[in-house]
Amino acid sequence: MDEKRVLGMLSLCRRAGRLTAGMEAVLEAAGKGAAFLVLLAEDLSPRSARRLRQKLPALPVATLPCTMQTLSVVTGKLSGILAVCDENFARGIQALMTDDEEEWNR
Repeated sequence: MDEKRVLGMLSLCRRAGRLTAGMEAVLEAAGKGAAFLVLLAEDLSPRSARRLRQKLPALPVATLPCTMQTLSVVTGKLSGILAVCDENFARGIQALMTDDEEEWNR
């Protein structure tokens, strides 16, 4: 995975207004059908990650090899949970992240 390119894509997504951060905001976006991809920081608590995956079984969820602090530099918010609310950005980020489909929904 090319971490810099993924972070760059997240930055573009944020500037386009298509990135949502935080547990409640992500759940709300998913409930409206606006979220296409959910990304988690590597230092997110296991309990939060498990809760999110249970509530959103139909969405692809991946853990980024970045801390919440690193993501906050890109997103402007200190949060370990992000939702990409644009289908094209979501596909682009997924393509950059992995060639191994088994990593999704872990």
